Amino acid sequence: MVMLAAPIESVVSLPLQAAVLDPGGIIREANAGWRRAAAETGLPPDGGIGRDFLAHCTPEQAAGLTAVVAGRSDLFTAVCPSHGPSRTRWILMVALPLAVARPRRIAVLRLDLSGLLPAELGHRMARASHAPAELPADTRDAIVRAVEQTIARVLARPAEPAAAPDPGRSPDGEGADVMAGLPRRQRQVLALLGRGMSNAQIAGALGISMNTAKLHVSAVLRRLGLGNRMQAVALGARLSQERSEAALACNAAE
Repeated sequence: MVMLAAPIESVVSLPLQAAVLDPGGIIREANAGWRRAAAETGLPPDGGIGRDFLAHCTPEQAAGLTAVVAGRSDLFTAVCPSHGPSRTRWILMVALPLAVARPRRIAVLRLDLSGLLPAELGHRMARASHAPAELPADTRDAIVRAVEQTIARVLARPAEPAAAPDPGRSPDGEGADVMAGLPRRQRQVLALLGRGMSNAQIAGALGISMNTAKLHVSAVLRRLGLGNRMQAVALGARLSQERSEAALACNAAE
């Protein structure tokens, strides 16, 4: 596994490129960092305001951004190359919604990760990209995994220190209370975990990227204070069974 050259927390010291897209994917606002980076790659100095950003994305990236706009997911991350006249930079892209109502405006944030990579690795990726050849999967996975873990720590609510819960029981004994503590999307993820689904299957069922599915799984574990995925699977299955039993009891009472 290829590791990052510096802690991912050092990303905060990098210049942030930020833009706002309307629901149609058109760039409406851009900060100085975004405009400066655009000019370096030969784009208009205004950062492309008024242009369709999705038209410059890969199909996978466009699909991920569109999912955030449509409200099917609340976060999209990707690591992609940015080819300039003198060298190729590796960019982390993060998209977040700016509104609740759908379709939503979204913020697209970009960070140049090239300075975080070992020099030899960075040059090797740049040469490979001109070969052309794909970026080694383990390299991209290492970057994305580190980024996801950092975002999960930021977005997830702090959990009170507690002993690891019994995998067969909900932490407070009440399924309704457990589910009430999770956002809608994470409740869906927990239910699918209870059905034994993999991250790929969860992504397919919810219409989100695998990266987003992994992020939601991590957030569920953190919010519920669970130690591992199997505890989440057991809890999700138990809550699903409790709901089924409650529904049967309600029907019988009628």
